Amino acid sequence: MLQKAIFKNNLKYFNKMGISANLNTVAYSNYKFLKKLMSKKKNPKILMIGGGIAKYGKGVELLGEELLKRSVNLECKKGKVVDVVGDAHKLPFKDKQFDLVISQAVFEHVKDPVNATREAIRVLKPKGIIYIELPFMQTYHPSPTDYYRFNLDGIRELLKDFKEIKSGIACGPASATTMLLNEFFAILLSFNSHLLYKFFKKGFRIILYPIKLLDYFLRFYKDAYRAASAFYFIGELK
Repeated sequence: MLQKAIFKNNLKYFNKMGISANLNTVAYSNYKFLKKLMSKKKNPKILMIGGGIAKYGKGVELLGEELLKRSVNLECKKGKVVDVVGDAHKLPFKDKQFDLVISQAVFEHVKDPVNATREAIRVLKPKGIIYIELPFMQTYHPSPTDYYRFNLDGIRELLKDFKEIKSGIACGPASATTMLLNEFFAILLSFNSHLLYKFFKKGFRIILYPIKLLDYFLRFYKDAYRAASAFYFIGELK
């Protein structure tokens, strides 16, 4: 019982540290780019599909205070930064309401990403912009479920109704390697105990942290897309 209590206390400590296995090398620059695109529109409205429950996704704050005031964050449950509770498969908004739809690491968790994409298209104004990030080489991470993985070709097919503005690697192969090793060692050393698994998963995430820093360099390698952790796509509705 004492050992169990120690493990739980350490898990709480690791959780507070909030260290991710992934290193998103483009989110900040992409949000700066989106802010510039929105500056060309009059009183733009933004929809974040799954923008976060306790806090926004990485980089969102770079949209600036004015744009955030004009943003609606839709999530599957209530939370500190949630504006509307709803379903991505059936958005509770009228047609052609938004200038920008953002979905950061969400569509892998929906049952029907094709239908969710149609809904995003429905609520976008003509020439509206979409920004999406989706995982490729990542381990299972339910939130609350986890269904799909996409390479860049798959994302382009999913968003074929959009004219591509820019796309590429969001989290590179070092992030993918960190995530896989993290899971491998946590499973190996758990001895089939879920509590031990959670403990080691948090612990090895810290130990393996330096590996993912290699993505700052690997993102420029032409073959890095073959084992990237995640991709992004910015497009304009045709």
